[in-house]
Amino acid sequence: MSTALVLSAAWYIWPNYDAEDARATANAGHAEEALRSHIKTADRLADSYAAFQSLSASEARVLSLYDPCYDTMDGKVCKAVKVQDEIRVRRLQYLDKAAAQHSRDALLFLFVVGHDEGDGDHSTLRTKHVKTLFDYLDSAPNAELDGPLLMKAGELALAGTATMRDVRRAIGFYARAWALGTDGAAQAAAAAFVKIRDTPNAYLWALRCTGNCQRDSWTALDQLEKDLSLDEIQQVQKLAPVVSVIEVSSSGA
Repeated sequence: MSTALVLSAAWYIWPNYDAEDARATANAGHAEEALRSHIKTADRLADSYAAFQSLSASEARVLSLYDPCYDTMDGKVCKAVKVQDEIRVRRLQYLDKAAAQHSRDALLFLFVVGHDEGDGDHSTLRTKHVKTLFDYLDSAPNAELDGPLLMKAGELALAGTATMRDVRRAIGFYARAWALGTDGAAQAAAAAFVKIRDTPNAYLWALRCTGNCQRDSWTALDQLEKDLSLDEIQQVQKLAPVVSVIEVSSSGA
């Protein structure tokens, strides 16, 4: 009697795998259908970066509603994984195209906002578009410039990442970032001049490192002043407030 009851109870709680598989398959199908619909929507957008954003948001929203993968007695099945891969490729294509078109938002995402996101794919695009970034910054009006983007360009030029190392170009980017009020830009310019042993100009930019800008031991004023004459110190101090002065001559004039 008790054995029969146990068997009956065990039979009662046994999962209905057919029903669960049916629900999971339906969810995966909904995910695949929804993702493909969002791809078509993005394809109709004229703005490549807007299409990139649209697909990024849509993928997250769809996957929060539907699980594209489900478990079966034979293991995990991911019916929507193919369309997810397709979305990843499309997103990168849109971001690539937008960056190539000098989209400020695309370059800002690629090099600053989304720099820690992603992955090898984004890293490959960043390497590809270093020159694109430089060209954009060289031609963009000041009103469209972004301090962190200029700082990143300076970092890339100074390091020689995907381009020839160019300290002077890096300093130019830092100087423009400083003119926009970017914290740390003056310190970055001073440090770059230290690298090329140009003490008068390192001192010029160290003097401009104020407020939230913090000097390091290499750009400390007293450290730099050791290698300058009193006349040089006084002349550079007079020029430091003049925004248009990017470099002083070797004599400090």
